[in-house]
Amino acid sequence: MPPSPSSLPNELSPPVLPAFVRVFIAIPVDDSLSAQLERLQASLAARVPAKSVRWTRPEQIHLTLKFLGKVRAAAIPEVTAALRSVCADALALRLKAEGFGCFPNAVRPRVLWVGVTGEIAALARLQERVAAVTEALGEHEKREDFTAHLTMGRVLSRRPREVREVGEALAGVAFSQVGDWRAEAVELQESVLRPGGSVYTTLARVPLGAAG
Repeated sequence: MPPSPSSLPNELSPPVLPAFVRVFIAIPVDDSLSAQLERLQASLAARVPAKSVRWTRPEQIHLTLKFLGKVRAAAIPEVTAALRSVCADALALRLKAEGFGCFPNAVRPRVLWVGVTGEIAALARLQERVAAVTEALGEHEKREDFTAHLTMGRVLSRRPREVREVGEALAGVAFSQVGDWRAEAVELQESVLRPGGSVYTTLARVPLGAAG
């Protein structure tokens, strides 16, 4: 007698797909710049109190163009098609990682970042178009001021004294260009929240016109 469906091994059961996924749109950095940023993280980590900052994994450092938040899983092809329409006639960009700062400020740092310079006007136009075509596809519909940056780490503590200690430790940090890279594609990334930090998975990679 064949086994009943309820007795089949779990691995034969179809996967349960989520109805919604948490996503953002970003430009990745290349391996060379990622390695340079990792060295910079080590230098910054030596300045601040131990375990006070959760550092972004170097392979996950990226330039966010638009955070969409929760999107219907069934709408991912629509988001990807919207990105293709924008990227088809966009040029590849030469960008630089340069300068250091904190959000919201150095007195109450929450996010530690490296700035982005280079072909910034073209980058801003690309970001504006990406935001426009995806505006109604995610839960975050409000347009926000775009500040090009690479998130290096996030301050873990919420205690004012400990946050202030991090700000004081970083007050003397100053450096010029870390490195540069050629931005050739835009990626749609899923972000899954984990206790140890977010885990990113690339759902789609769309080449910029001149690169593709």
